[in-house]
Amino acid sequence: MKPHLFTCVYTILPFFPRAVKKQPRCWSFLLRSLILLSSLLTYVTHAQTDSLVQKKVDSLRAKLQKDSSHIYRFQIVRPYLNIDNRNSFINKFPVNFKGTQIGVILFEKHTMGMGFYNINQSSKKPIAVIDGTVSAKKMLTMNYFTFFYQYTVIDKKYFELDIPVEIGLGGCTISYSDSALHKTYRQSSGAIIPLGIGLQGIVKPIKWVGLSVLIGYRMVAEKSVGQNFNGVYSSIGLNFDLRQIVRDTKYYWFKRKSYTRHVRKILKKYGE
Repeated sequence: MKPHLFTCVYTILPFFPRAVKKQPRCWSFLLRSLILLSSLLTYVTHAQTDSLVQKKVDSLRAKLQKDSSHIYRFQIVRPYLNIDNRNSFINKFPVNFKGTQIGVILFEKHTMGMGFYNINQSSKKPIAVIDGTVSAKKMLTMNYFTFFYQYTVIDKKYFELDIPVEIGLGGCTISYSDSALHKTYRQSSGAIIPLGIGLQGIVKPIKWVGLSVLIGYRMVAEKSVGQNFNGVYSSIGLNFDLRQIVRDTKYYWFKRKSYTRHVRKILKKYGE
């Protein structure tokens, strides 16, 4: 803060008494009146400056709060993207479902959209296909799409619990072939209707990244290939909240830094 001129004037007054005594009383009164008037004017000017600075800072703070409310506002609808990787077993053989889900989130509670999955899995050991004399590897190919819906039961700062359900349509092919001889001994194909329900928990130690654990049960209707595709599936992976990353980037890296920079300019300009 600058030293107040009112204080400065009364600090130097003791140096004037001799000069004042030599002047007539009216001149002494006039001199003291002028000094007092100057001090009052300085005080009023400084008070007005403080008020102006405060108004400018308050205006910037109000704008920052308004921008913050807009950035972190409640959204009725927003996009949803999920790279899915499910582990399961089919006839005691481990398989891996790879898929992608695309959709929307409504009112922060309801997630819906379409998913696309596929499996290309071969047996590790040859399987006898002709009277136990000829062996070949079994190859499973499955491609299907689903309509999914997911309801958020719990959505807290550090934990989220969802219930996903899905139903789909696709096809599968099972073949027994010898890749070395480029020969296929047996092959069957057919349509499938997968149905699934699960439970997904997300632990969020920080608001941008969480650990997702999904477990569910898959039922598949088919009549052509004679295989039982029903079974439990699970998935463990990282959950990235891109919305929160974008929000925090806008607020902390742009809006808040801009606010701090403007406040510093105002204080520097008015000598605070």
